[in-house]
Amino acid sequence: MGRQARTSRAQRNHIFLAISAWFEQHKRRISEKITLYQQNWDVIKNAIAEHIRVLLAYPN
Repeated sequence: MGRQARTSRAQRNHIFLAISAWFEQHKRRISEKITLYQQNWDVIKNAIAEHIRVLLAYPN
């Protein structure tokens, strides 16, 4: 479970960071000429590949 931002300062920080992250992602999409879906798939694909590498390295 995520931790709640209970103070107004923590809430403002959270909002600022969320907006900043969105702008950074948007800048990357424009510079690389990719869609939001391609950008999200890249993250998912890398996570799956890493998980498979771990499973192959330690097969049980």
